Amino acid sequence: METHAHKNSSVIHFKKPEPVKNYYQQRYDADDDGFSRIPDYRTLLFWKPHVVIDKNTYELEFFTSDVAGDYEVMLNGFTSYGKPITLTKTFSVAHGPAGH
Repeated sequence: METHAHKNSSVIHFKKPEPVKNYYQQRYDADDDGFSRIPDYRTLLFWKPHVVIDKNTYELEFFTSDVAGDYEVMLNGFTSYGKPITLTKTFSVAHGPAGH
């Protein structure tokens, strides 16, 4: 690899851009009851690293786990003016479905 350096220049090493990733989102089809009796033990319920909110409201939908406990929904980002923003909401899952 050939390097060109001039008196008034700096060499900067940087990482290449990461490839776009596809993140899994749990879905349950109302017509397919084949997996309804299999317990869901996820503790990370939803992960979406890039969300664009261009309206006054934004609906986020995901399925809960069968693991009882307190869960936290967290949104971190920046406004269109570059101001950092953090929103959190907690909810509880009391118990799994009947029979689990």
